[in-house]
Amino acid sequence: MPIIKKISLAKERKYNNQKIIAIDYGTRKFGLALSDQSLTIATPYANYQRRELKTDLEFISSEVLNNNINAIVIGLPKELNNEQQAIAQQVKSFANILSQNFTQDIFFWDERFSSRAAERLMQHKEFKGQNNDKYSACFILQAFLDFRKN
Repeated sequence: MPIIKKISLAKERKYNNQKIIAIDYGTRKFGLALSDQSLTIATPYANYQRRELKTDLEFISSEVLNNNINAIVIGLPKELNNEQQAIAQQVKSFANILSQNFTQDIFFWDERFSSRAAERLMQHKEFKGQNNDKYSACFILQAFLDFRKN
């Protein structure tokens, strides 16, 4: 059974040439982003309307299997002063459930500015009316990938 890994372990070579998925967790919906196999570029992948937990886990499981995912990154909401937001406990509980149901390693990543960046992106006319969750997940994953490279 995997555990939620320390972020310092994210730079291990065992993740090389494997895809990583990021989840921008929400109580009603979440966004997903995928890395490329070289772990260089994050791409917005899907917005998902949450249902019951079993259905949510089945959806994530199918995406993990279909995309050959080796690790899962979950955005952890924090305030500017580094305090965790109220939803952070729900995110941690969800991550614990994932760790009991998946063999992939799980990492938390500070998502402080991902929603704002996605909201700014949504202001451009080509993104008007789109849900920003998958873009938030993309910003989370790209920051994680950049951390791994440095």
